[in-house]
Amino acid sequence: MQNIPNCDDAVLENTLNTNDIETKRFHTLLTADQHNNTESLFEKAIRKQQQLFTICNTLERQNTLLQELENLLNSKHGVIWLDTQIQQFKAFCPPKILLQLSKASCTSSNKKIEHSEIIHLNFLSLINEIFYIPLNALTKIKTGSMSEHERKEWYEWCLKVDQQLVMFNVQIISAQSFFNVKSFDKICNLANDDTIRQQLGNIKHLFQQKTSSAEDVECSD
Repeated sequence: MQNIPNCDDAVLENTLNTNDIETKRFHTLLTADQHNNTESLFEKAIRKQQQLFTICNTLERQNTLLQELENLLNSKHGVIWLDTQIQQFKAFCPPKILLQLSKASCTSSNKKIEHSEIIHLNFLSLINEIFYIPLNALTKIKTGSMSEHERKEWYEWCLKVDQQLVMFNVQIISAQSFFNVKSFDKICNLANDDTIRQQLGNIKHLFQQKTSSAEDVECSD
């Protein structure tokens, strides 16, 4: 005669089966978590090596970068020349015209004075802040003892240093183009009386003479 399980046996068997399923699910989840953690640690180690490689590569290029910065400083119409021109222009230009130049980019295209915003810049200060100071600080840091946060910040700076150099070069070229005859002609048109117009004419003549003298010296050399 076939044995028929009573109600208690059926409940017990169902409970055991349920527990077995839950145990398997737990082990599956646990295994997945361990796998994910392993991947995370692996990716973290790879990222750390990539960051350190980029930082060390920048340090190895230090002399090359410093030479590029020296060229930006001392080349014809470079940073030193630009800062001198800007300071002299601001010293001679009437305050009313300087104020107008700050708003000149908002005027119509035929009167627009290109790159007049450069009169507010100090290129030596910029090159120090963007390049020299960070590069000097980086050379004093021991890469092996960097915190994760420090490593990330320096990695991002090193990653962008070449792009920043390109952008700085573009800014210098834009600033150079402000000091030309067309710009001074438009600046003279900002004058609303003969006295200021005469002052601006004198400034234009002065800067033209300086440019011509510099070119003459270069030709004689």
